[in-house]
This record gives sequence, C-alpha cells and structure tokens, in this order.
Amino acid sequence: MPSKILPFTRPGQLLPLTVAVAGSAPDIGHPALLRLYRLWCGLAAGGLPQRSEITPEALRPWLGHLAIAEIERNPFRIRYRLVGTSLTELAGHELTGRYVDELYSRHVRREVIEAYRGVVRERRPHYRHARFWLVVKTFGYHRLILPFSSDGKEADFCLLALYPDRPEITRAADWQGHLGRDEIAAWFGQRPDEKVDEVGEGRESAPRG
Repeated sequence: MPSKILPFTRPGQLLPLTVAVAGSAPDIGHPALLRLYRLWCGLAAGGLPQRSEITPEALRPWLGHLAIAEIERNPFRIRYRLVGTSLTELAGHELTGRYVDELYSRHVRREVIEAYRGVVRERRPHYRHARFWLVVKTFGYHRLILPFSSDGKEADFCLLALYPDRPEITRAADWQGHLGRDEIAAWFGQRPDEKVDEVGEGRESAPRG
C-alpha cells in the first residue's frame, strides 16, 4: 500500500549567531523556541557554547520538549542520548539510545541527517517548520537544533527542541489516530509486515527530530 503521508514544509534555515534586538529576531514561528534560541545566543556570544555552560535549571521551561543528540564522526551519525517526556509521549515509544539512521522513512531520515550536518558544519542553529498531510488531517511541528561543543572547537552535541504546531496534539494517538498500520510503518521506514504497535494504546511510533 503506498503511503498517504505527504509533507508540505517551509524549508529549514540556519540561523544567525546573535540576535541584536527583539524586533530583528529570525523567523522562528514558535515563541518557546524563540526564547530558547535567544538563550543559546547569550551563551554563544558569537561563537560556539560549550556543553558545560548549559544546565538543567536553565532549560527547565523546555525540558519535556528537548532531546540531547550526540554527534559521531567517521561515519557521521546522530544518537539520541536522552529524550524528554513530552517528546516520548508524542513519539509513542522510547527514542533514547537510538540512532537517527535506524529510524524514519528514507525521505524523513535524509532531511534530519542533512539538517544536523549543516548545524555541525556551520556551527549555527537550524530551525524548521514542517507539516504533513495524514490522510484526513494534518500534523505539523516546529523544530530547533542548537549546537554545543565539548572542546570549544567542534560541535559534537546538539539540543533538539520540538513542539507540535497545534496545542491539542500531545501524544502519538492525537496525530496517528486516522492512520492505518501500513501508513505508520511507511512513516518509520518499516515494511508493512513488521511489528507496529497499535494506535491509541500508548505505544505508537513517533514523529522525528
């Protein structure tokens, strides 16, 4: 069965390293992500902030919607070291410890990896607003990727922050409720005969980061 999950998106963008004044902030379409971006800019001071500069206390307003992504090189891979509770509920299963190249359909996987490549190469944040047509409804999200460094030179650690663009969507069943098992399998790059948890029972699969 062909997938009916079709994207229509605003292209992702690399963001400036500083925000001069509130009126000149970049086009980040979610207020919580804009505040997080400004926090990162304050730490960066025109450069790349070290991971030791960020604390759970500073991130408290966003914690449930954050994931820590470790960057591996040779080969380039992204591993979710820790995923917040709100993202886990939106995903419908645990993503902690998983690699991006193990998840999602080919199209989704390619976009995510290229976004992280740009962040690591340019040492700058990346923002994207994406929407998907899910048979009879739409699902969309705002995503922000922020680079950090262990040595002050290379970006080897990123914060991913993701929010649905409709506040009533808080868990997997809210966006997967009108999808069949084959559509969900296609989203996650699985064959229709591979096991996919039942929609609406709290163990569905996830949007991406």
